[in-house]
Amino acid sequence: MPKELIVSLEQIRESFFQCWEKFQEAESFSLLVSSPPFQERFRAIEEKAKLPKKQSFSSLFTCAIIGSSTNGKTTVLAEMFPHLAEKGWLQTQTTDTTSQALKIQYASDSEKEDDIEISPWKLEKIKSFFEQRQIQQQNQKAGIEVRMGENSIVVDGSNSFLEKEEFRFSLEQVIRPFLAPVKLQHSQIGEEFIRALTVKELSSKINSQPVLNLGEENYNSLQLRAIIKDIQIHDKFNEINRWIGEEAKNLIFVDTPGIAVQGSSKDEVLRFYLANKSNQVILELLKEEELDIIIHMVLCGKQSDFSSLWEELVPQFKESEVEDLSRRLILAINGMNLYFTNPDLRERWENPALAEQKGDHFEETIEDNIIHKMLHQGKVRPAHICFLDSHRFVEGDYEKTYRSYQDEMKKWIEPEGVGYKTLKRLGLLETFAENIKALGDPEDRGQGFLVQQIQNLIQTEGKRLKIQRYLKRNRLLEIIGELKRLIQDYYDPRGGLSTQAMAQSIQTCLNFFHDLDEEKRESFIQKQIDGQITHLFTETREEKDWIKKLFFRFTDQVLEKLLETSNASGDQKSIFKSHYKKQVNLWSRQWGYEGANFKFPRHPKDRKWQLLQHTLQTHAREIIYQLLRGKPENSEGRLEQSFQDKEEIQAILNTLESIYKLSQDLCLRHGVSQ
Repeated sequence: MPKELIVSLEQIRESFFQCWEKFQEAESFSLLVSSPPFQERFRAIEEKAKLPKKQSFSSLFTCAIIGSSTNGKTTVLAEMFPHLAEKGWLQTQTTDTTSQALKIQYASDSEKEDDIEISPWKLEKIKSFFEQRQIQQQNQKAGIEVRMGENSIVVDGSNSFLEKEEFRFSLEQVIRPFLAPVKLQHSQIGEEFIRALTVKELSSKINSQPVLNLGEENYNSLQLRAIIKDIQIHDKFNEINRWIGEEAKNLIFVDTPGIAVQGSSKDEVLRFYLANKSNQVILELLKEEELDIIIHMVLCGKQSDFSSLWEELVPQFKESEVEDLSRRLILAINGMNLYFTNPDLRERWENPALAEQKGDHFEETIEDNIIHKMLHQGKVRPAHICFLDSHRFVEGDYEKTYRSYQDEMKKWIEPEGVGYKTLKRLGLLETFAENIKALGDPEDRGQGFLVQQIQNLIQTEGKRLKIQRYLKRNRLLEIIGELKRLIQDYYDPRGGLSTQAMAQSIQTCLNFFHDLDEEKRESFIQKQIDGQITHLFTETREEKDWIKKLFFRFTDQVLEKLLETSNASGDQKSIFKSHYKKQVNLWSRQWGYEGANFKFPRHPKDRKWQLLQHTLQTHAREIIYQLLRGKPENSEGRLEQSFQDKEEIQAILNTLESIYKLSQDLCLRHGVSQ
């Protein structure tokens, strides 16, 4: 994977957020941000930008193994990472396991191999889980009270209808996640601590005392189950390195909780929240775009539960996401030996007539049980399909057992073999012979073949996968384009504020009048403006250009009344004043006040007094009408803007244009749809 691509993607991300910050610091930004249309568009971009903002783009490929709890995910990982299994991290007992992702990273040295990092959910995220309708209803039905605090959540089962006599933990549990990941050394902890993080012990063995102390905060194992998001551990990757060499260090493996795990009484007052947490861990990995490759592991003969996850993601994903899922999905069929030891599966290939009538063993186990059931809205087409097994699933001598299967499996890829048509339809004819060979090797068991398929996918699709993840799925390309268009709508190419910025500020200042009907608008003008004209006459002295001066005093009075009704910001009022003054100068010439001159009328009954009063009243209504209906012309609609501000906006626009074009070019070059 060329690091140059990741550098380019990271530069695009950093450049965007530099533009984002600089735009908000610009002088003219404050003139726009109070405008509702501008604010609505800006906040929408801000919401979308949260995901790429918290990501740091990496050249490593994160591969999550996803499947139901009985499909052998952790058993396979325990054989792939035997040293971690020896330390106690990869528990394969039949007892319940806790709900968090286990991230396994390459350890560059012995010191790194000792590192452990425990990351919590944020409190707001945990609150959102508790507030899900199903969990709320279950807690209420059971009489469990959940109290949301500013810094914690209290789950109180004191008055619940649960069988409390068997509880080992307190009936009132306080959930308070630690504020930052906790870093530990494996050499400092023991097996009991690891089991507290990974296993729900039998009731007779539960230790309800705190197992983690952080300053004044103590956490028991039940509380840790509620708050932990993932645990990051390290391994030398000896097995992975043996299968694919130095490329092993570019991989991260994630052991995820089982799909559709049922609740456990061992979770006591947190049982309903924790029953749902397993799915939430996987969903958040997918929603937060933390995964490059998805390995869906299904035990041979079992059905896929993946649709229960995908259906929750459908509302936020576009139709193209199904194609994207297919191109980064590896389907791993675990327990290949079951084709020989399970009587129902064995019958499908031993009896060609039955296979022809009801479908062969591959048609049933792969197409019907998995591919057709992974998504409710359509069929997924995995990038790779492979078969694997484990020592634990094979009775007796592994190598000897698989040697006895070899001849029969080879027949399946012959044109007349049972399953040949299905293997061809699934695109497996070219790789099946190699997969058979790997399955027969007790040092590989098809697990090495799976890792090789991951590496093959990276070699052929790696660049596209990274671009798809970092530009498309996290919406970075989309938000770059949206910010660019937003700025272009309010500024010209040289960074000058456009008439749209002016128009929206004017409309904001006049919102009061937009909400009034004609009758109420007329009533306002009569009370607030017409009544002031006589007063203006008495203040005006008979002097040169007294009619023009009277008009300007009158328009100042109109402006004052308009601004009194406005809830616009000070900056927007300044924009409005600037526009208004320019319009007054224009109206003064157009309406004849500029050069008008006759003797000053000294009494309200004077016909000239009455005529001028009527004219001003008429023009008061015309002023408001033109302000409401009119749009500032380019020549009159420019705002006073500093040279520095224009330069900064122009630089932002140029940068956005550059990174947008670079992003589009990367997508086009590597086959990512835009």
